[in-house]
Amino acid sequence: MGLHNIPGCLLNSVKHDLSGPLELLFTCTLQTCFMPPEWRTATVIPLHKVGPSTHTVNYRPISLTRNICKAIERISMEMINSDIVNLLTLNPSQFGFVGGR
Repeated sequence: MGLHNIPGCLLNSVKHDLSGPLELLFTCTLQTCFMPPEWRTATVIPLHKVGPSTHTVNYRPISLTRNICKAIERISMEMINSDIVNLLTLNPSQFGFVGGR
């Protein structure tokens, strides 16, 4: 579930109808550098990795954030990565946190 208990599959099915309003909302958010606190709130749940489930060290935290927040994070990340690639000459041996390497 995402924002206000709206499932991601529902948002995906109406993405073309919502693209205009979301573009305005995201543009305003990026220009003002303000993200509503509700978007930044996450639910943290434990996810079992390996080993006995009775040991707490065998779990890692997972933050469940809202779908709208995930979308704006992805857009922001793509903009930042694009700027880094276009403005900087990266060493060919640099591969950490660089897509496609």
